[in-house]
Amino acid sequence: MANLIYRAKHEIFLATNYWQSSVASTYLTNAIKDLNRRLASEAQFSQKNKIVLKILYDRGTPKQLLSRHQIVSPGTYTDASTIDLPHPDEIPFIDMQVMNFHTPIVGTFHAKYMVVDRRVAVLQSNNIQDNDNLEMATHLEGPVVDSLWDMAMISWYKHLEPGMPCVNSPASEAWGREKGVEETGVGQVERKVEVKRLAVTEEPPTTGTTTRPTVTPKVPRHTVEEPHYDASMAAEVARIHTSLASKLDPSRSVVETHLQAVTRLLNHTRNPNFTADPLAPDPVNNPNHKMTPYLFLPHHQASIQGQDQTPKLVPMALVNRAPYGLPNHSSISNPQNAAWLSALRNATHSVFIQTPTLNAAPLLPVILDACNRGIQVTCFVCLGYNDAGELLPHQNGHNEMIAHQLYSSLSPETRQNLHYYWYVGKDQTKPLVQSKGLRSCHIKLMVVDGHVGIMGNGNQDTQSWFHSQEINVMIDSEEVCETWMKGIMRNQNTAIYGALDKEKGRWVDAEGKEADGVLGVDPGGRIKRWAKGAVGAVKRVQGTGGF
Repeated sequence: MANLIYRAKHEIFLATNYWQSSVASTYLTNAIKDLNRRLASEAQFSQKNKIVLKILYDRGTPKQLLSRHQIVSPGTYTDASTIDLPHPDEIPFIDMQVMNFHTPIVGTFHAKYMVVDRRVAVLQSNNIQDNDNLEMATHLEGPVVDSLWDMAMISWYKHLEPGMPCVNSPASEAWGREKGVEETGVGQVERKVEVKRLAVTEEPPTTGTTTRPTVTPKVPRHTVEEPHYDASMAAEVARIHTSLASKLDPSRSVVETHLQAVTRLLNHTRNPNFTADPLAPDPVNNPNHKMTPYLFLPHHQASIQGQDQTPKLVPMALVNRAPYGLPNHSSISNPQNAAWLSALRNATHSVFIQTPTLNAAPLLPVILDACNRGIQVTCFVCLGYNDAGELLPHQNGHNEMIAHQLYSSLSPETRQNLHYYWYVGKDQTKPLVQSKGLRSCHIKLMVVDGHVGIMGNGNQDTQSWFHSQEINVMIDSEEVCETWMKGIMRNQNTAIYGALDKEKGRWVDAEGKEADGVLGVDPGGRIKRWAKGAVGAVKRVQGTGGF
């Protein structure tokens, strides 16, 4: 996201559920400020010819009982303790407007995406805050970008001040005529303390594939202290992959293994002293199992290597849902829910789901029906994710309850068709309860029969099915789904260590013990569950619970 912000030429629209002053947000605010410096250095830009930046987030306030859309003043969004965006005086070449959008009571704006210059979009699972989540994002170009841009305009709702420069320049008209975004970067800025210089440099992979990139060995990491913005996507990929490579000192002794680099990355700012499980395998001799955060599609990799310059269109459509604020379950018919249900009902051999929480009442019988039809249903779910919030009335229960309920509802034969796993971090050998804040997963993905994929913002929980505004993309492509699944499997150890016992409907270790800190399949009576749920609801509002 920071690279795309820095490379912007006309406009940026950034939407997120929760924006919190953090290291994560500093990457973006640095990029905004450095974009302003870049523009100041370019003669064609003046303060009359600014880049337009719109930021949309959800921080519920009493004012939204009167109007769901609240323009945020600089005095509020520059508060270092909450949002910490730059003041307009700091970015004279950028015209920034910020909006807070929430539909009372429970119609959360849960969407998370960014559209740049109406040419490229990033659809992701992450909010803008520090946490221990594994996340997923997809880079999109072509006509679908217009759909995301339209959703951005619909969500903004109010008069645009100023308007969007690309209103008459849709991506669909430019597709195939303009050079790919990743090939038109404006250069790289390296900023060290007070020294600022602009230069055009790239460190692209010289060889490699989607599974084993070969990158320049000495590429500095992009950090908030020393940002390094890459002029192309290839260079950006090279930088992140190099940061996870084994590090050697001048005597060729290993000073950081790949697994240690993975732990450093997963620890981020929240857990600087947390260590890898000593039994976790370091795939030093198995490149197909190394953590690889960025994956190119095979035909994009070929294009970067000069083998094929022809753009390739992939069938896709947005499947969204509008926010619904009333605390009931009447808002069920929408494109998002229809896509999920139809994909499951029409599956012929396999369904894969990864979600932080899974408890939506309309989904559960369809999963059971698929298993009874012989469909292999695999669910990667995060143990303990937002447990307290899911125990509130009408939320349908927490992850352990649902997994046990599903297994208990199947016959011994059809139970073999359901493959339930708790998320396990890439440097761990057992699931860790989300409340510990050490290793959690926030990915939202469904892949059916190896070629239909749905990813984006929506969880498989009651909130996302009935209330929150969600944006998801549905794609029909074996190539895309295969690449997504490679990323899923190689960036976590869930498939190796996270499987639940099909007979017990629970995860247990080799000694028959459950994970430390679990609530268990029976968290107690109604009053006890509701009390825990009230605590979870407060955490969600504060931004410390699951979204």
